[in-house]
Amino acid sequence: MNHLNDRYHRFGTGIRRPQSPDIEHRFQDALIIALRAAFESRGLYQNVKIDEEFTKGFEGSLKLKVEFRRRLIFLTSFKGGGNLEAQRNIRPGGNPPPPPHQIDIGCYLPPIHIHCTKCNRESVYQCPEIKEATGYQSPFFRESTEDSPDTEQLFTVGYQCASCTVDVIVIQLFRRGLKLMVTGRSTTYCPKLQDDWPESIRHIVRDGVAATSEGDANAGYYHLRTALEWHMKHVCKVPSADQIDGASLCDSYKATLHKQVRSDFPSVSELYSELSKGLHARTATKEGFHSCYERLLKHLKAWGLYKSR
Repeated sequence: MNHLNDRYHRFGTGIRRPQSPDIEHRFQDALIIALRAAFESRGLYQNVKIDEEFTKGFEGSLKLKVEFRRRLIFLTSFKGGGNLEAQRNIRPGGNPPPPPHQIDIGCYLPPIHIHCTKCNRESVYQCPEIKEATGYQSPFFRESTEDSPDTEQLFTVGYQCASCTVDVIVIQLFRRGLKLMVTGRSTTYCPKLQDDWPESIRHIVRDGVAATSEGDANAGYYHLRTALEWHMKHVCKVPSADQIDGASLCDSYKATLHKQVRSDFPSVSELYSELSKGLHARTATKEGFHSCYERLLKHLKAWGLYKSR
């Protein structure tokens, strides 16, 4: 397995036992994957679990999972961090050494790919260099106890666009045991979209994905239905602000489609009806939204392919 950097391995891995430092390296890799998922593809208040497979193949796997639920995590910039090994490797000192669950484990905050409002495109964001040796220490933490085995920590981290170096985002991250949750952002979560979405409705679809990712599937249905309406009105040359019956709009739109699109690809009438039903009955689900999202995208790909024929 490839790791970020040799220094990365020295964060909290100085434990004399057969499993170390390999088990710490595996945990750090799993933590980085979870951090990227939380920052890049999750909205607020959505849990991301650190994959427990990092203990697979090690003796005492269940005991190791409990240990890493308890250990404090120390996050820092890849460019900075100072003399972290001296300050953070073992806590507290003494002879004999403390048990493994009392030894902090450090990790570099990975670069992430998110939308930059200044560049108006997806860009790589990195953590600015930390001048002090403190890193992104958690201002709040509650260590595990026998009754509550999961250590809790709250981090506030900063990221900067590597392209323009102007756009900065601040993210608040809550950790409980092996679970991570983004609890705050200085800018709204802006999810990635496939290039096949027409430019005229991309911003509406993005709002729908963002709402659904934050647990509001009903809002997601609303935005996706609005995006479908806007697309059909654009094709039928109907002003977007005009009110028109949904069924009539679908019929007018279908009359403009290539016969291959009408017969072989998802029906806009069925899609519009499903979104309307879920919206009005408030029965929308995350799974339902993603199903409608994929079907609409498939239809639009076909529409783009055949519209000039």
